[in-house]
Amino acid sequence: MAQSMKKQLFKNLSTSLLIMASALWLAGCGSSEQATHSHDGEAHDHDHADATTTEVMGAVADATAAVAQVATETAYPLKTCVVSGEELGSMGEAVSYEHEGTLIKVCCDHCLPDVKKDPAKFVAMVKQATAQP
Repeated sequence: MAQSMKKQLFKNLSTSLLIMASALWLAGCGSSEQATHSHDGEAHDHDHADATTTEVMGAVADATAAVAQVATETAYPLKTCVVSGEELGSMGEAVSYEHEGTLIKVCCDHCLPDVKKDPAKFVAMVKQATAQP
């Protein structure tokens, strides 16, 4: 998948989640119980930001974070460690390092010092892999 397609997918998913969150928030303020009363300074026996609304907003925030993580993982072009050549995830969770806006993943903590020593070398490897279809 081309980088521009991945960016568009992430943008579309983010926009969809934002629309969903807005719709849920508005729906919470327009339930049948709330639609039958006035907001003209009268006392209320309820709070519009009730526990259900708070839970929904928390779930939307969690979903947004999950989409961002999936988009980042999907966008990373390499399946192997840039230092050792080992498959990412073969030694536990891959270690991520960002240098000047470019994400670099290595298979373990032991490979990270090599990346930090010469990040430009590994950034070039990631960018080259990103440029390939």
